[in-house]
Amino acid sequence: MGLSSSDKDVLAFHDVQQPKQAYAEHLRSVMDAAGWPWPEHVLLDEKKMPRFISSVEELKHELQVGCHMNEVVVFPGGLHALGHEASLNSEIAAAAGFGDPDSLAQNTAYDVLANLADMGQLDRFKGKVQYRHQREARKDVAAGTWKNGSLTEKWDFLKGKCPEEAKSSVYLAEVRMRERQVAEDTTLRTWRKSTMKTTMRERMHKVGMDVQSMVYWDDYSEGTFCGAGSSGYDLHADCIPTSNIGSVFAGHKLLAIWSFPDDTKKVLREHGRQQFVQPLTPGQVLALENACCTALAPPGSIYIFSGVCAHSVCNVGFGSPSGGPPRPSLVISSYEAFIGLHMEHVEAMVKVCNTSLDDDSETDEDILEFEEDLADEVWKMQQRLAAGKVSEETSPAVQAVFDFLKARSPSITRLLEKKAAKAEDEEQLQLKRQRCTKLADSPGEDTQATATL
Repeated sequence: MGLSSSDKDVLAFHDVQQPKQAYAEHLRSVMDAAGWPWPEHVLLDEKKMPRFISSVEELKHELQVGCHMNEVVVFPGGLHALGHEASLNSEIAAAAGFGDPDSLAQNTAYDVLANLADMGQLDRFKGKVQYRHQREARKDVAAGTWKNGSLTEKWDFLKGKCPEEAKSSVYLAEVRMRERQVAEDTTLRTWRKSTMKTTMRERMHKVGMDVQSMVYWDDYSEGTFCGAGSSGYDLHADCIPTSNIGSVFAGHKLLAIWSFPDDTKKVLREHGRQQFVQPLTPGQVLALENACCTALAPPGSIYIFSGVCAHSVCNVGFGSPSGGPPRPSLVISSYEAFIGLHMEHVEAMVKVCNTSLDDDSETDEDILEFEEDLADEVWKMQQRLAAGKVSEETSPAVQAVFDFLKARSPSITRLLEKKAAKAEDEEQLQLKRQRCTKLADSPGEDTQATATL
């Protein structure tokens, strides 16, 4: 199941000579229908608008070697350009109402959970579920626990605790499979828990991108997100310092980011974990005025931003204009975390990791686990570089990353040194086995040598 016909007709901002003007016209149409959840003067400020790309080749470049620090990059129509529109999990798509515009218009995330339960599919998934008791509430309530867990348990809690008036604010986040599945492309990884039929990493590999020459790309368990127009994700900076690539399958996403590091620290102190959904407080309006970028990502689009920047998401429950006013729509998206080869992103990643470990923060365990995964990927990339499997165009950037990590990240350097020592031990062991095998295969030569002595 893929995008609706109206969403395939989403305004391609890059098809005109003035993309920001076309973007502003599209934004006005959608925001008029949605009641302007964020201030007009903020969203139409040209200095805060996203940067647009218009081709698969530009997307490849942006992911691998591009810099998007303190900005949002939007690729309108990107899912269609990649052939990625039908990659959403079939059960989630059916529960959301894809293929039935009326259902997609009326459903909330609460309804999606109910439909998955009726289909007998709920127990296959895990994730986070949250909602707001009142429209004016700035903080979410977790369905049971904030931890990623069985959707069956979350649903049981939600049925008994979520008031009728709060159902439209229910948000499903980081939804993934409970059990690992065989990956579509086993040349990249054998197993994964992603709900996607084809992950974005697998898709980019199919269109010719060298996805193995990346500092990091997690498509193992990155999740699906789903909510109605009054839902959102609170203001935060990712504890794991990566960039994000988002795919919008239905509805619109409003995203605000704040410059890293100073403005990010300030807004987190003042508004951390607050929901930036209607009705905004005066303080939140001021915070949005100080954001470095705000972006409206339409259905069918792909967007990229750095998660080290403080960011907040507001779901806009309308599809794209198509010969008339936008129709109501559930908002469904997916994300994958990555780090490309541009040094500004690598430097930010190392800075956050080193600071977290120095501060003895609660995220230490997550950071240590991330650094282990990172060392695995960097080691593999180093082996590919030595074997001549990295393109001449990309090789200098790969080497620069190695040199920087060795100079600036003691923990990753130690992990790489351990891997090198282990590889050397394994090589010596292999040579010993080969010598033993050779001697065992030629006993006559041994006997003759002994007789001569």
